[in-house]
Amino acid sequence: MRTAILIALGAAACKGGEPTDTPPDVDCVADETTQTLQQVAAPDWPEGLQDRIDAYRELDGRWTAEACGETINVAIRTIQVLDTDLDLVTSPLPEGNICGCTLDPDEPKDGDLTVMARTTMDIFFQDYPEEGFREESAGNLANVPVAFFGGGTDMLMRACTTAIVPPILLLDYRDTEVAFRVDASGPSATVTLTGPDVADASCDVTGWVRVGDNQ
Repeated sequence: MRTAILIALGAAACKGGEPTDTPPDVDCVADETTQTLQQVAAPDWPEGLQDRIDAYRELDGRWTAEACGETINVAIRTIQVLDTDLDLVTSPLPEGNICGCTLDPDEPKDGDLTVMARTTMDIFFQDYPEEGFREESAGNLANVPVAFFGGGTDMLMRACTTAIVPPILLLDYRDTEVAFRVDASGPSATVTLTGPDVADASCDVTGWVRVGDNQ
């Protein structure tokens, strides 16, 4: 599955000075086993999986939201037929693993949650208030890894990725970290632009309202 991407995201989330501790090696391919949705009979699906599938599919469309006091537009594309594109986790990674989303501020990492299944989605941020993360530069995010979570957390799912700030913009920022979440109250996100010699520029993206279907 998409474990190589997840390892890269975990590495991208670590920034700052020289590390003082070396995290344990986690082989995401060997330590987590999955089956596609079509390989598992519906009666054997994890409890709550259908609710998460429904919530995921309902994200598909055009949205407005608020980011640092400004209204932005966001388009989301999900995979509607998930037979071979949703991987059910049959043997989870050990607790505290470094695979998955490690960049979400003030939220548990995937390794501290019960990952039920994994898939992807596309998210397109438009009119974002920071130049380094707009649709015409870096705001188009394709094949973002999504984790569905089981019991013990309010989050139904989360999608995380890191985008490079285009060097042609000549900005001090180098990367944009995006954590997109869905819980019972709907979507939320945190977008953070980072650079080696500049303070992070972070916005919580709230107040999501669906305004229509994708064209």
